[in-house]
Amino acid sequence: MAAKTASASLERGATKRRNFSKNKSEPGLPPLTSMMDAMTIILLFLLKSFSTEGSIVSASKDLQLAISDTDIKAERSMSLSISRNAILIDDKPVVLMSEVHSSDQLMIDKLYTFLEKQAELQKKVEQSTGRPFKGEVTIQVDKDVNYDSLLKVLFTSAQAEYSRQRLLVIRNE
Repeated sequence: MAAKTASASLERGATKRRNFSKNKSEPGLPPLTSMMDAMTIILLFLLKSFSTEGSIVSASKDLQLAISDTDIKAERSMSLSISRNAILIDDKPVVLMSEVHSSDQLMIDKLYTFLEKQAELQKKVEQSTGRPFKGEVTIQVDKDVNYDSLLKVLFTSAQAEYSRQRLLVIRNE
Protein backbone atom coordinates (compact mmCIF):
# COMPACT_ATOMS: atom_id res chain seq x y z
CA MET A 1 0.00 0.00 0.00
CA ALA A 2 2.84 2.33 0.83
CA ALA A 3 4.41 1.58 -2.54
CA LYS A 4 1.13 2.40 -4.28
CA THR A 5 0.88 5.76 -2.50
CA ALA A 6 4.49 6.64 -3.31
CA SER A 7 4.06 5.86 -7.01
CA ALA A 8 0.80 7.87 -7.17
CA SER A 9 2.50 10.83 -5.58
CA LEU A 10 5.40 10.58 -8.08
CA GLU A 11 2.95 10.49 -10.98
CA ARG A 12 1.14 13.58 -9.69
CA GLY A 13 4.48 15.40 -9.35
CA ALA A 14 5.47 14.48 -12.90
CA THR A 15 2.09 15.61 -14.22
CA LYS A 16 2.42 18.96 -12.41
CA ARG A 17 5.92 19.43 -13.85
CA ARG A 18 4.67 18.72 -17.38
CA ASN A 19 1.76 21.16 -17.01
CA PHE A 20 4.01 23.83 -15.50
CA SER A 21 6.61 23.54 -18.23
CA LYS A 22 4.08 23.95 -21.02
CA ASN A 23 4.09 27.48 -22.51
CA LYS A 24 0.67 28.87 -21.70
CA SER A 25 0.98 31.98 -23.90
CA GLU A 26 -0.64 32.08 -27.29
CA PRO A 27 1.42 30.92 -30.26
CA GLY A 28 3.36 33.73 -31.97
CA LEU A 29 3.62 35.93 -28.84
CA PRO A 30 6.87 36.27 -26.89
CA PRO A 31 6.82 35.20 -23.26
CA LEU A 32 5.68 37.88 -20.81
CA THR A 33 8.98 37.89 -18.89
CA SER A 34 10.99 38.76 -22.00
CA MET A 35 8.64 41.61 -22.84
CA MET A 36 8.89 42.98 -19.30
CA ASP A 37 12.69 42.87 -19.50
CA ALA A 38 12.65 44.72 -22.83
CA MET A 39 10.23 47.36 -21.51
CA THR A 40 12.38 47.87 -18.40
CA ILE A 41 15.50 48.39 -20.52
CA ILE A 42 13.70 50.89 -22.76
CA LEU A 43 12.34 52.75 -19.73
CA LEU A 44 15.79 53.00 -18.12
CA PHE A 45 17.28 54.27 -21.39
CA LEU A 46 14.61 56.97 -21.71
CA LEU A 47 15.00 58.06 -18.08
CA LYS A 48 18.77 58.30 -18.44
CA SER A 49 18.59 60.34 -21.63
CA PHE A 50 15.82 62.67 -20.38
CA SER A 51 16.99 66.22 -19.62
CA THR A 52 15.28 68.10 -16.82
CA GLU A 53 17.04 71.37 -17.60
CA GLY A 54 15.07 72.29 -20.68
CA SER A 55 15.66 75.41 -22.68
CA ILE A 56 16.46 78.42 -20.56
CA VAL A 57 16.83 80.91 -23.39
CA SER A 58 15.97 80.89 -27.04
CA ALA A 59 18.18 82.54 -29.61
CA SER A 60 16.70 85.10 -31.99
CA LYS A 61 16.50 84.17 -35.65
CA ASP A 62 18.99 86.83 -36.74
CA LEU A 63 21.49 85.89 -34.02
CA GLN A 64 24.44 83.52 -34.36
CA LEU A 65 26.12 82.91 -31.01
CA ALA A 66 29.85 82.46 -30.59
CA ILE A 67 31.26 78.98 -29.93
CA SER A 68 33.07 78.21 -26.67
CA ASP A 69 34.45 75.27 -24.66
CA THR A 70 32.70 76.22 -21.41
CA ASP A 71 31.02 73.71 -19.09
CA ILE A 72 29.03 76.29 -17.10
CA LYS A 73 25.29 75.91 -17.58
CA ALA A 74 22.96 78.82 -18.25
CA GLU A 75 20.68 79.97 -15.45
CA ARG A 76 17.29 81.62 -15.68
CA SER A 77 17.55 85.42 -15.72
CA MET A 78 16.55 88.38 -17.85
CA SER A 79 17.57 87.87 -21.48
CA LEU A 80 19.33 90.65 -23.39
CA SER A 81 20.22 90.00 -27.05
CA ILE A 82 22.62 91.97 -29.20
CA SER A 83 21.98 91.22 -32.86
CA ARG A 84 23.43 92.91 -35.93
CA ASN A 85 20.36 95.18 -36.15
CA ALA A 86 19.15 95.90 -32.61
CA ILE A 87 19.44 95.31 -28.88
CA LEU A 88 16.50 93.26 -27.63
CA ILE A 89 15.27 92.50 -24.13
CA ASP A 90 13.04 89.45 -23.89
CA ASP A 91 12.69 89.57 -27.71
CA LYS A 92 11.47 93.20 -27.71
CA PRO A 93 13.65 95.73 -29.58
CA VAL A 94 14.92 98.51 -27.31
CA VAL A 95 17.69 100.24 -29.31
CA LEU A 96 18.78 100.05 -32.94
CA MET A 97 22.44 99.18 -33.48
CA SER A 98 22.83 102.18 -35.80
CA GLU A 99 22.18 104.41 -32.74
CA VAL A 100 24.77 102.50 -30.71
CA HIS A 101 27.41 102.80 -33.46
CA SER A 102 26.78 106.53 -33.99
CA SER A 103 27.25 107.41 -30.29
CA ASP A 104 30.70 107.99 -28.76
CA GLN A 105 29.42 107.54 -25.19
CA LEU A 106 29.74 104.31 -23.24
CA MET A 107 26.23 104.76 -21.84
CA ILE A 108 23.32 103.80 -24.11
CA ASP A 109 20.54 106.03 -22.77
CA LYS A 110 17.49 104.14 -24.11
CA LEU A 111 18.86 100.83 -22.86
CA TYR A 112 19.71 102.33 -19.46
CA THR A 113 16.17 103.74 -19.05
CA PHE A 114 14.59 100.41 -19.98
CA LEU A 115 16.87 98.43 -17.65
CA GLU A 116 16.23 100.84 -14.76
CA LYS A 117 12.48 100.32 -15.15
CA GLN A 118 13.01 96.54 -15.22
CA ALA A 119 15.15 96.70 -12.07
CA GLU A 120 12.50 98.74 -10.24
CA LEU A 121 9.81 96.30 -11.34
CA GLN A 122 11.86 93.31 -10.17
CA LYS A 123 12.49 95.00 -6.81
CA LYS A 124 8.72 95.42 -6.35
CA VAL A 125 8.28 91.74 -7.17
CA GLU A 126 10.99 91.00 -4.58
CA GLN A 127 8.98 92.79 -1.89
CA SER A 128 5.80 90.88 -2.65
CA THR A 129 7.28 87.41 -3.25
CA GLY A 130 10.40 87.45 -1.11
CA ARG A 131 12.59 86.39 -4.06
CA PRO A 132 15.70 88.59 -3.95
CA PHE A 133 16.66 90.83 -6.87
CA LYS A 134 20.09 89.57 -7.91
CA GLY A 135 20.77 91.93 -10.81
CA GLU A 136 21.48 89.05 -13.21
CA VAL A 137 21.26 89.34 -16.98
CA THR A 138 22.08 86.76 -19.65
CA ILE A 139 23.53 88.45 -22.71
CA GLN A 140 23.34 86.79 -26.12
CA VAL A 141 25.71 88.39 -28.61
CA ASP A 142 25.85 87.76 -32.32
CA LYS A 143 29.33 86.59 -33.26
CA ASP A 144 29.69 89.46 -35.76
CA VAL A 145 28.94 92.29 -33.28
CA ASN A 146 32.04 94.40 -32.63
CA TYR A 147 33.66 94.66 -29.22
CA ASP A 148 32.86 98.38 -28.76
CA SER A 149 29.12 97.67 -28.97
CA LEU A 150 29.42 94.80 -26.50
CA LEU A 151 31.42 96.98 -24.12
CA LYS A 152 28.73 99.70 -24.25
CA VAL A 153 26.00 97.17 -23.43
CA LEU A 154 28.03 95.67 -20.56
CA PHE A 155 28.75 99.12 -19.11
CA THR A 156 25.14 100.30 -19.45
CA SER A 157 23.66 97.18 -17.87
CA ALA A 158 26.13 97.39 -14.96
CA GLN A 159 25.14 101.03 -14.35
CA ALA A 160 21.45 100.01 -14.35
CA GLU A 161 22.00 97.58 -11.42
CA TYR A 162 22.54 94.50 -13.61
CA SER A 163 26.13 93.85 -12.58
CA ARG A 164 25.95 90.03 -12.69
CA GLN A 165 26.33 89.47 -16.42
CA ARG A 166 26.63 86.16 -18.25
CA LEU A 167 27.48 85.85 -21.91
CA LEU A 168 25.60 83.05 -23.63
CA VAL A 169 27.57 80.97 -26.12
CA ILE A 170 27.16 77.69 -27.97
CA ARG A 171 29.20 74.90 -26.41
CA ASN A 172 31.74 73.35 -28.75
CA GLU A 173 31.30 69.57 -28.65
